[in-house]
Amino acid sequence: MEIWKDGSAADISQIAAARAKSPAELRPFFDLATAYDKAMRNAPLSEWRPAVQKLATQPDANAALKEAALIWEARARMAEFRLLLLDYYKKKASFPASLAPIAEKIPTELKSDPWGQPWQYQAVAPAHFPNLPAQGFKLVPSKYPGLQPIAELSVTGFTPPALTVGPANVANAMRVAVEGGQPVILQEGLTSRNIGLLKVTPAGSLWAVDGFLIFKAKN
Repeated sequence: MEIWKDGSAADISQIAAARAKSPAELRPFFDLATAYDKAMRNAPLSEWRPAVQKLATQPDANAALKEAALIWEARARMAEFRLLLLDYYKKKASFPASLAPIAEKIPTELKSDPWGQPWQYQAVAPAHFPNLPAQGFKLVPSKYPGLQPIAELSVTGFTPPALTVGPANVANAMRVAVEGGQPVILQEGLTSRNIGLLKVTPAGSLWAVDGFLIFKAKN
């Protein structure tokens, strides 16, 4: 786990060598980090989405890892939806008030989010131009209404939240608090809201936050 510095994302430049040296049970974590690094570099969906879909559907995979992979599948679908909405915008000079006007153009696999729930969609005014209604849009999965799309992340980057992590009196479990909030106890492989505990190691713990992997060194 040496490519993860405490409280930060992986050093992608070292990931291939680190993966090769790691036991098989840890390699899927490296595969996810490799996939989302490509996504953040604006690589085509075809270059990283198959890896995410494979991780999300492996029957014996860590449940928290599956959830992180599903978050990236959601971002992939959001990116495809964005193209449909932009096509509508080019013709109408505004985004639709609902998804109804483009319903016939939505492929079956995009009609729901990766958790089988309806999308939350809203036409909005741009943040700095409140007097221009329907010149922007928000499309997010029902389970994660605050999820940032790839188009936004590629501009702003990902800032890891402050995680306060400590031991719990349960096997393979850790106590975690986000940004000073109420702590929760998670066992390895479980998630709470947008945070999952992927792996507990002698050196520390590996977490997934909004699909990104973060390592917290043992104190």
